Amino acid sequence: MTGSPTGLGVWHNMFDLPLPQVLHTEAPHVFRRADRALDEAGFVAHCIADVEALIARQGADTIAAFIGEPVLG
Repeated sequence: MTGSPTGLGVWHNMFDLPLPQVLHTEAPHVFRRADRALDEAGFVAHCIADVEALIARQGADTIAAFIGEPVLG
């Protein structure tokens, strides 16, 4: 279970993770973003909207925790 929160695919592949009850959103890595047309502020807004959409899809009452990595890497 402890390997499920990581976004590193190598760990997911080695241990058949993430477990279904652990959900991920897009990593907020501004320099590795898929849409290079967004500036930094736009990318932040995109990431916030992504988290809000995930909560709306799942239902806020089904979410026990949010784990955020304050410094990537």
